[in-house]
Amino acid sequence: MHKLLHAQKAFTGVEDPETKERLSACQAAEKGWIPQDSAMRYMQAQYFTGGLVDPSKTGRLTVEEALATNMIDEEAAKSLKDEASFPAELLDPITKEMITYKQAMDRCHKDVTTGLLLLPAISTEGQHSIILHLPIQYHPQPSLTPHKKPHTFRC
Repeated sequence: MHKLLHAQKAFTGVEDPETKERLSACQAAEKGWIPQDSAMRYMQAQYFTGGLVDPSKTGRLTVEEALATNMIDEEAAKSLKDEASFPAELLDPITKEMITYKQAMDRCHKDVTTGLLLLPAISTEGQHSIILHLPIQYHPQPSLTPHKKPHTFRC
């Protein structure tokens, strides 16, 4: 349940523990409620799944729209568009290689019933190989204590 709540924050926003206001990942990082690298990972996941989330509005924003509304700055926009710079933090259960979130999504199969993206995995039971499909999960671990690191970009 704890992991699900962290993943949910990437898409519903982060609650400011002082004001109870719903903040975007960028805003939460600017206020020091989550680390800058977690904010970037949240935005990367948002970017690959339909656009950046502004909790004060319905729907998703493209990087260009987020830039135009000053939700992010040029440096953040450039970082989001540079997929080659994304960290390889997920382990592919078949190849055992470290892959990026985008690579994991590209390797997934969409479940026809639920619409979930499922990452193939192989289990060897006795002499039989069984192909399993595991839902991909993305869990940067924010904390709710202020982080006072220098920011590398302005959200």
